Amino acid sequence: MKSVKTIQEYKELLQNKALISLQLPRNLSQTHLKEIIAALDKDNCCLEKIDFSHISFDTTSLRELIKVLAKLKSLKELIFSSNKLTTSDLSYFTFLLNNNESIEVLKLSHNQFGYCTKSSIQFYNFAKALSKHNKLIELDLSYNKMPSFQLLPIIERLQEKAALHSLNLSGNKIDSSGMYELAKLLRISKSLTKLSLAYNSDPLSAKPSNPHKSLAGGYFLPILDALKSNALSLRELDLKGNDLGEKDLSLLKTVLKINKNLSCIVSDKDLVKNTNPSSQPEGPKNQSEQILNDSKYATENDSRYATDEFTSYLKPHLH
Repeated sequence: MKSVKTIQEYKELLQNKALISLQLPRNLSQTHLKEIIAALDKDNCCLEKIDFSHISFDTTSLRELIKVLAKLKSLKELIFSSNKLTTSDLSYFTFLLNNNESIEVLKLSHNQFGYCTKSSIQFYNFAKALSKHNKLIELDLSYNKMPSFQLLPIIERLQEKAALHSLNLSGNKIDSSGMYELAKLLRISKSLTKLSLAYNSDPLSAKPSNPHKSLAGGYFLPILDALKSNALSLRELDLKGNDLGEKDLSLLKTVLKINKNLSCIVSDKDLVKNTNPSSQPEGPKNQSEQILNDSKYATENDSRYATDEFTSYLKPHLH
């Protein structure tokens, strides 16, 4: 497709029924944005993918755009990255999910949802809309600096979804309670194949030596414990940017020996691939496998991994 430079060209392009994908120019003015919204609000618009990244929306333009997108039943993929969207803006996407069942991919990365320091009803409403949306297969909330108290209702509601294939929560502030709920999601989901948790900043890890940041120290251990099961649908886990050590990498490799379905785990140290997925170890053969076997998360209320007691529980296995 030829390069589009003027707003008039964009408006003419939107009249083409053969057009299925559109990426709008960065830093679009509010006047030109209103013209684009009006052009989208036509019966002949058949767009399946729209990228609204790097656009500064005011409240009025965002509200009017969402109303139009809610009626666009051909829409399958929607990208709103790097728009400085805040917690209050989540209500618009809640409305969108409640009114447009065709959306399969929603990407809201690099915004400012996590800048709110208090719990908000917006997160609960958004989570509820996610759980009721039947076709959503990919959700990207990465790099929003969202703490666990904001993400927990979303993760819990996603446990009710049967169709989700990919979840990107990189660049947030998920603590041990969030990791525990993500582990539950992994056990429950029959469709989730990719989970991204790169560059997550644990609030408990103010110092590099804090044991909660290490896999063996308990921070990611609920995830690894869940990954021991071959019944999981997960195929790829992204953990880069989390200051993983050599013992952590050893644990990751051990998981791949136990879980023959997991094809790839990404870490800072290495790209760890399951080179022999058909092999299944008979029992723990090394220190790492013993650590994994000793970790127990039998009930929903078991929170030992988040306590000093649990860290002490692991220490004998780490030396």
